[in-house]
Order: sequence, then structure tokens, then C-alpha cells
Amino acid sequence: MVRKQNNKANLAYTTHSRVELEPLFHGMEPNPGDAVPGGRFVRGFASSIVKKTAHEHEHRPHDPAEPRSYSRVRTLSLPWPESHPPARDRLEKFLQQRRDRSLRAKGYIALPPAGQTYLLQYAGKRMYWEPADFNGPSYLIVIGIDLDEERLLQEWNVFCQTI
Repeated sequence: MVRKQNNKANLAYTTHSRVELEPLFHGMEPNPGDAVPGGRFVRGFASSIVKKTAHEHEHRPHDPAEPRSYSRVRTLSLPWPESHPPARDRLEKFLQQRRDRSLRAKGYIALPPAGQTYLLQYAGKRMYWEPADFNGPSYLIVIGIDLDEERLLQEWNVFCQTI
């Protein structure tokens, strides 16, 4: 995005959006009144960088009893009922009715009656099915933020028993 403002700017690699702005805008002249102390531009693209570069949240100490993860994103592999797989419409309904913090689901699924295998990708209440040549056992992975894994697994087991 910087190249839209300065096509001669060097690429900058950063962590947490911490980037020195001076080299990015080197050679550009600000309009009078558009600069802040230190020569940084305020309007347009540069103002969004200035506002977003600060890493401004508090860090709490790590509780040794908590799992060591730097993310609240969790995944859960749901056991696929090979002997009586759900029909496509039932599976779609199960996923779309999720009220927890599921973000997406994906997996290779063999659907009845012919057992054709599909790649399933579900995100944002949208379902995408693509025929696949996958020969392994069917599986379904649910990905979400702070998933209640135990509850999700219980609901899945109840769902599988009603097929």
C-alpha cells in the first residue's frame, strides 16, 4: 500500500505493524500543514499507519495452569460416522445452526448413497462442496474461537445418533 503513495519505497518487514515511516516516505514532500513533528504525513494512508502502529493493549501474566497457547483459536476433529454418514443437507443444517464461536469447518466427506468423496469448506454460514479423489477415511474439523469443545462433541454425538 505504501507503493501507491511512493513507488520508490523499499519493502519493510515488520511484526505488530511496527515500522519506521521515514524511509517509506523518503523523497516525498508534504504539503504545508500535512506534516507532524518528525516529518510524518498525517492525511490519507500515512495517518492510518500512524494510528495503527502502536501495540496498545495490556498483557496479563501467563497462568501456568492454562494451556500454553498464544491464540484463542481452537480446532476440534469430529469423529465421522462411517457406518451411517449424514446426508449432505442434514450436515449443512447442523453446521449452520451452530450458535457458538465456530469460524469454519473443513474436511473430506464421503456422502451417501454412492459414497462420493467431497472436500467440504464452510465459513461465514456458506458451504462449499468440491468433488475430491481423497481415498482416506472421512473427517470433519471445526475451527473457532474459544470453542466449547466438550459441548460441541456432545452435540455432534447426539446429531450422529439421530441419523
